[in-house]
Amino acid sequence: MSIIARWCYTARFGLKPESINHLKVWVRDIGSKAGAGWDNTRIITGSVGVLEGHVEMELTLNSLTSLDEFFSKIPGSAHVEWGKEMGNYIVDGSTRWEVLRVKS
Repeated sequence: MSIIARWCYTARFGLKPESINHLKVWVRDIGSKAGAGWDNTRIITGSVGVLEGHVEMELTLNSLTSLDEFFSKIPGSAHVEWGKEMGNYIVDGSTRWEVLRVKS
């Protein structure tokens, strides 16, 4: 069994491309140090039936334990600095994590 952990947010009007670019920087420079890479991470966005500004970063891991380990390996100071800039691109209060189990 595996899990999908989604970090979801709403991008500010007109800033969705910038937010996605900044999210890609996170995967490359910060998340990669904790185990995120383009082999287990994807970015999806709103199209039909959801808000246009909706963005999700979806991370596939083996278990909840793997997710906990992933969170513990995120470099703190780099993540904080990245988050301050990301705040310019997202609607305040719109971020959330969703964790789903994959059943085959």
